[in-house]
Amino acid sequence: MMSKDNNTVLMIMAHGSRKIEANQEFEQLTHRIAKQSHHYAEVKPCFLELASPSLAVAVEQSLLQGYTQFDVYPLFFNQGNHVVNDIPRQIAHLEEQYPQCTFRRLDYFGTYNQLGDQVLAHIAQQKF
Repeated sequence: MMSKDNNTVLMIMAHGSRKIEANQEFEQLTHRIAKQSHHYAEVKPCFLELASPSLAVAVEQSLLQGYTQFDVYPLFFNQGNHVVNDIPRQIAHLEEQYPQCTFRRLDYFGTYNQLGDQVLAHIAQQKF
């Protein structure tokens, strides 16, 4: 049930993979983010394709828990077809299906201004 101050669920969306281990790695990341998040009632993983749950299924599960507000965060690096077309299309479909809900599409990960700094920091941590 709702464990934090607000009614918003953060849906972190990855592409999805046929490789189960890749999807599990993303789910583990999402669970780590959930433990650190104090703003969202819940943080849930979802996949664009090739893996479950899809955004629609994750939303349906959250509706059963009483949530009605959703922030969708595409964990994508570039504004390719998925970011520009597919994800907005999925969100628009959910808005039509669930007019009582609020959906907010957050900027995709690649727009993060400090992404380059984070990449360099990660490279600097590695041992050669």
